Amino acid sequence: MGTEHWFIDEVKQRGFTFAVVALDAQDVGWCRTAMSKLPRKRPSALHFSHELSGTRSLALRTIAKMPLQATLIETPKKLLDLHARERAVRKVAQLAMDELPRRIVFELDESTVKHDKRWLSSELARYPEIDYQHLYRQADALLWIADGIAWADNRGGSVRKIIEHLIVRVIEA
Repeated sequence: MGTEHWFIDEVKQRGFTFAVVALDAQDVGWCRTAMSKLPRKRPSALHFSHELSGTRSLALRTIAKMPLQATLIETPKKLLDLHARERAVRKVAQLAMDELPRRIVFELDESTVKHDKRWLSSELARYPEIDYQHLYRQADALLWIADGIAWADNRGGSVRKIIEHLIVRVIEA
């Protein structure tokens, strides 16, 4: 069993992309604290598409200094949302079978969680040691990192340049 924790959020503009952020277990605590201390519009959670540009910039610069690796899982643009999500979730499971993270946390989307669980359980049936769960963004500040990387990648340009060194691979699902 690996020591990585994966945090996953998606962006649905210009196709469907998952940002899978891998953090070593020893870095989870201080990274969570660093994210929690960031200023934000809502005290409960940071959400990049709703924040002021100064907040986004500070958050991305904070993320850029963290010892993490991000994998982007992209689906063909022509796919409908649920089919695209299925392909991306199954690709996450396939990667997990190879890399054996300790924990996988998806940002909770109530409209898809039952589908996600069905796809994950079918893919990971032989790997009961891989813990996966769905949490609201307010429940774990580390989900904000995945949101930030997904947002910056989708935004492109100088915003993406801030975090592009963290993106270690882009995979098509």
